[in-house]
Amino acid sequence: MMDMFVSQETIEEFAAYFREHDYKKPEQLGLFLYFKSTGLNEYTFSTYQRWGDCPASRRKELLRRLYDLSGVFDVTTENGLKRTSLFPFSICKNYKASCFYNGGTVFSGLGSRIYDTLDNTLVSTFIQRGSEASQLKLASNYIDILRDRLNGQKIPLEAIAAWHFKFWTICMPDDATDKMFQDVCVLAFLLRFGISCNEFNHIFSYGYRTIKKADFPITGPELRAALKFDNDDCMPEIEEGSPASSYMPQAETLDAEEVTTLLGLCGDGLTAERILEILTSNDDELKKKAEALATPMDKAVHDYSREELLGMENKEFIFSALEMMSHHRLFNGYTLPALESREQCSLLFRHNNIHGILYRRPAGITDKEFKDGMQDDSGRPRYYADTYSIGEDEYYVSSQWRPDREDARGAFLDWLFELLLTIRFETGLPTAFERNRIVFGAPGTGKSHRLNEDKDSLLTDTSGTYERVTFHPEYTYSQFVGSYKPVTGPTGEIRYDFVPGPFMRVLVAALKSGRTESPQPHLLLIEEINRAKVAAVFGEVFQLLDRSDSGASEYEIHATEDVRKYLISELGKSPDSLRIPDNMFIWATMNSADQGVYPMDTAFKRRWSFEYIGIDENDAEVGGIVALGRGDHARDINWNQLRKAINDTLAVTYNINEDKLLGPYFLSKRVFAYGDNQRITDPERFIAAFKSKVIMYLYEDAAKSVKRRLFEGCDASKYSSVCSAFDETGIEIFGADFLAKYNDFER
Repeated sequence: MMDMFVSQETIEEFAAYFREHDYKKPEQLGLFLYFKSTGLNEYTFSTYQRWGDCPASRRKELLRRLYDLSGVFDVTTENGLKRTSLFPFSICKNYKASCFYNGGTVFSGLGSRIYDTLDNTLVSTFIQRGSEASQLKLASNYIDILRDRLNGQKIPLEAIAAWHFKFWTICMPDDATDKMFQDVCVLAFLLRFGISCNEFNHIFSYGYRTIKKADFPITGPELRAALKFDNDDCMPEIEEGSPASSYMPQAETLDAEEVTTLLGLCGDGLTAERILEILTSNDDELKKKAEALATPMDKAVHDYSREELLGMENKEFIFSALEMMSHHRLFNGYTLPALESREQCSLLFRHNNIHGILYRRPAGITDKEFKDGMQDDSGRPRYYADTYSIGEDEYYVSSQWRPDREDARGAFLDWLFELLLTIRFETGLPTAFERNRIVFGAPGTGKSHRLNEDKDSLLTDTSGTYERVTFHPEYTYSQFVGSYKPVTGPTGEIRYDFVPGPFMRVLVAALKSGRTESPQPHLLLIEEINRAKVAAVFGEVFQLLDRSDSGASEYEIHATEDVRKYLISELGKSPDSLRIPDNMFIWATMNSADQGVYPMDTAFKRRWSFEYIGIDENDAEVGGIVALGRGDHARDINWNQLRKAINDTLAVTYNINEDKLLGPYFLSKRVFAYGDNQRITDPERFIAAFKSKVIMYLYEDAAKSVKRRLFEGCDASKYSSVCSAFDETGIEIFGADFLAKYNDFER
């Protein structure tokens, strides 16, 4: 056996591969693999402790796992300070500090950062927590979320395995080929990260690239050279001559015994089929473990009504209620202490027992010792002999529930159903669309059409809803969000009620959907957003437009009293603070060329994703031939060529901004509709529209300051004079130079 290493050539090749591929939220892809290396899976909960609670040896082990996925320094000779944690998905052509996972933190301090990211982002996306904060499991829709982050691409297993083992020593047989070396790297990666069949099929690709072996490992400087850091402000901070042995292991090895086992599993050579056989066996083991740990409620979840629970016998009642809480993940740092406290149970539920409703079994106590201590003065047991498991703890459950008295259960049920009404702002809804979008461009470029198409894509095969509103100069906060207005009651009386605006209606629809097992997208479409004073219309809602990585508002506002009352009427409760949930989308159109629009300040703009539609985008079906002018002036004109000639004259000759040019659909499709012979089917309609829309727009708006020069082929003193000349001479109203330009476009 001899020591072998991933070759420098291989690392350079795969660095170039990742550089050419764009990923959405690359940091999340890297952290997905990091947590996979800790045992995270889709079948059972695994334990991941808060960093401060981890033993020192565990911290070193975890930092090494992060280093293998993101370190850009050689741990044996260098120490990584700032900008030394770079996941391969973040490799790019133009680096910024945000590309690094530790833009402002030294590598040794990243353990706490990971836990913060887990809390702030990952738990609301592809990771879910159990009843204890340390219990983690992949969310049911995690594959969809990861595929969204991958932008429809797959991760080459050879590339990610080579990247992971770039600093490892691998003990191979003396006669090992590159193929054998590659098989060992790939299979070791799959097994160490617990990759499932589902993940292999949907996230990874295999069999298209090669890992080459070498006699020496790549060095830190060679790795950084392969990553092509060309910005001095983003160069990794490296402390040379100071190995990072104080906070993680220096050397990692796939030893001869492990390599022999891996080669045995590979058989005659690793193939996709053989990988699936191996992973299927691992999946089956995890499924068996999950099945063994599953409670009856996991296997047949049922939410009971209040009436159903009240009609149950004592034991069935309380165990069913606890299973409902477990299913909805309601055991937390607030509910468990309340259920364990004798005083809290008495105060909240009028439930009196020796301890609380739940009594955690003390360590070392036997069943007999516990039962003897849980009897009342007459010797009757006050707790059931069966225990109930929450996380890693076992609890005895109070038996003092009387089915013949509603007040013995009523307060507890009030509390339970109030918890079930919890409002969720992070639903984990996967999407390829931006939550806040503004589509802008010149008049007629198809801004509303694009949002309509995207709206259909967003809502197709869902039960999601949308609402459309058009802003105008008199539009107000009261109309957009809502306000008290006089309404007529059912008996004819006049009263004042909170009447929600489109923002609040869509928000409530999204929050209602967020409570379900399958949250749906809900969309607010705003036409002509800059025709109103947006700062005044949005008011304090402006603060909510900052979206976190989860898609929900990053910051919150306190709901006003009228909004709180409205939310209670719609949702049964109101949060003390309000955010936009991740399943609510706000899309808008904007036309900066129009007269009478209001400017947007930078703070408002930066909260949106702006998408520009070019002046000639989507013009493939635009055209139609029509005869313009009379007598000797009559000639056939193609509408799209005429439009382009007008635009070129405005832009080149008169230096008019692109946002004032004519988009392909400045005239609607029904105006320039044409048949198989390419001729416009209703010439009179086209001529009328050209005069009332195109000439009017040029005369009164886009070319107002140069109208006499633009319409040099006619009397341009009055709009009506230009229209009359157009009827007689057609496009000759624009002059001889324009005719020559049009002819060039026609050719």
